Amino acid sequence: MTLEKPDLESGFFLPKIQPLSFFYPTSAPYLHCKIGVVHIGARKAQTGLDKHMDIEELIENFELLGDWEDRYRYIIELGRKLPDFEEAHRVEGYLVRGCQSQVWLVCDKQDALLQFNADSDAHIVRGLLSIILMMYSNKSAKEILSVDAKAVFKELGLDQHLSPSRANGLNSMVQRIQAYAQADAS
Repeated sequence: MTLEKPDLESGFFLPKIQPLSFFYPTSAPYLHCKIGVVHIGARKAQTGLDKHMDIEELIENFELLGDWEDRYRYIIELGRKLPDFEEAHRVEGYLVRGCQSQVWLVCDKQDALLQFNADSDAHIVRGLLSIILMMYSNKSAKEILSVDAKAVFKELGLDQHLSPSRANGLNSMVQRIQAYAQADAS
């Protein structure tokens, strides 16, 4: 069977039963899952992530994936979409403490919005960073401080499926972002 292109503007998907696999039939990423082809996104925002993808859409995508092996692959795929990270930022000052892997987090302010860029030496952590950037990047300090990260992680199931050391690292990343937002708010 051939795959037809979905309408990239609307994000509608074409029903097609397929075994779970990741592939890219065009320049736009698609996710084949057990209930159909889901359009993941065609354009990237400044963070390198789909500017139309938000946490609610991410949660919906997670629900389409049946088991955690598939969800881990999806998280890793999200991490591959992170933008390039400048070597000049791979220094002690941007290193996030409390992470099992090395994680660097940079905050810039444009207009009244805080923008984050991050990288890690671990694939799964890069994926977790992409989720965090969806939650926090390109938002005001007030919006950032109002995000309940634990509730989002619980809804995604990350609270039950990450090792304690990964969960601690995720919490350290959130605390660093909240510290940037608190400093900006004051």
